[in-house]
Amino acid sequence: FPLYITDVVDGVRAGMTLPIAMKSAAKHDYSKLNPSVRQMAAQMDWGVPFDDVLRGFSESVGTPLIKRTVATIIETHRSGGNIVEVLQAISGAILEVNKIKSERASHIYGQMITGYTIFFVFLAVLIGLQKFLLPSLSGLGGSLEGGLSGNVNAGLYDLMFTAMIIIQGAFSGLAIGKMAEGSMFGGVKHSVALVSIGYGAWVAAGALMV
Repeated sequence: FPLYITDVVDGVRAGMTLPIAMKSAAKHDYSKLNPSVRQMAAQMDWGVPFDDVLRGFSESVGTPLIKRTVATIIETHRSGGNIVEVLQAISGAILEVNKIKSERASHIYGQMITGYTIFFVFLAVLIGLQKFLLPSLSGLGGSLEGGLSGNVNAGLYDLMFTAMIIIQGAFSGLAIGKMAEGSMFGGVKHSVALVSIGYGAWVAAGALMV
């Protein structure tokens, strides 16, 4: 989209009107944006009002950034403002936003790896406790006069550790989603992955001990 805006600016600077500059720019390659850009050019050839063409473009693409950009272009075009300066400012702003997003994604990736690592360390500790602590409790419970049976104690700990894995995995996933995507809802897939891996590893470790 910033490349498309830049090409439109070049066309306006060359003396074209904004609609003609947009139709001229549509001949270039903008990857996934090509269908929407070429549709705009076709609609302008059919005589669809310019504002309606831009609104249709913003709705078809649907990203908040493009919607805000199109609203600014429409308002500037209506008011007769300096469209070149506005488009240049928009292009620069978009590039800056993309740069910030890229830097944020790099930082968040490290945070996400840390979140997964913490969970796997937690899981390894619980499996270690299952392997060494629970058998000790079973033997200890059977040797204490008047005490509860070791099997009951081991079963309670096993149930508690299973619940801890599910809870830790679910909330760790939500936290990772909040950091990585800015939405706890986006962390549901991380929660599902962590809970599935954690529970699977726990059951597998228990089966190996039988």
